[in-house]
Amino acid sequence: MYSIPYYQYSFTLPENVDKDIIISILADYDFEGFVETDTGFLAYVPSDKDQPHLWMPEIQSICPTFKTDKEIIEPKNWNEEWEKNYDIAKINDHCEIYAPFHTINLNIKYPIFIEPKMSFGTGHHATTFMMANLLFDIQNELKDKKVIDVGCGTGILGIVAKKLGASSVWFIDNDPICIENTKENILKNFPSEQISNIPILLSDIQQVRQNYPNEKWDIIIANIQKNVILNDLPHYKDLLLPNAYLLISGILKEYQQEIITAAQPLKHIKTFNKDEWIALLFQN
Repeated sequence: MYSIPYYQYSFTLPENVDKDIIISILADYDFEGFVETDTGFLAYVPSDKDQPHLWMPEIQSICPTFKTDKEIIEPKNWNEEWEKNYDIAKINDHCEIYAPFHTINLNIKYPIFIEPKMSFGTGHHATTFMMANLLFDIQNELKDKKVIDVGCGTGILGIVAKKLGASSVWFIDNDPICIENTKENILKNFPSEQISNIPILLSDIQQVRQNYPNEKWDIIIANIQKNVILNDLPHYKDLLLPNAYLLISGILKEYQQEIITAAQPLKHIKTFNKDEWIALLFQN
């Protein structure tokens, strides 16, 4: 039944390269699974469908300095292996992230249900973990407030904000796959009467600003990467209401001061550190 071996490609990418773009290219060439690593990600493709002469030039055109190693993986039940090695993501004592095959701890006040898909935005990565905890840090400020999750991915952070009491959460991403995954995960986490007016937009923050010129937010969440955040900071500043909060991550420690300086006059409230990553909390 599991007779076809797979190739495992280990991709190493520069910090400023958007992993999701590379993954979307590989998905078009029959790659079936992706697992994030500290330096990039692992990608899996059936050995009889591997076409590096097609996908490699596309990736090189976007990221000439990427590196990859390849090894053969013997046939196995991949769903079984995935479930066996895919742990529940613990955010804190009150919040855990569950895939459909996990057993739910009924004592957890804020269970979050995420379909793993490509395993990005599942709570396992340091940046998602830190951003979710920053939302708990401002939990009292979230109640009945308006939130936008920029680059929402799986929608996990906006879902956390909604469960913590936000009255309105907008979800935006420029990847249609992420938008579909966000829609799926929202349905897993909220009854239909709570989601009828949740905007989920295939867009970026500049387009939102242009298309909805009268909208502003109490909390902006952006877990993306440094260069995108630096480019988008002027939009974030303009879209924050008075005394509003900005939560950002996807940034390595060495860039902290660069981001803090660029965010002025927003007030830097807190830095959360985990591994080599940071998450930053600002207030307008």
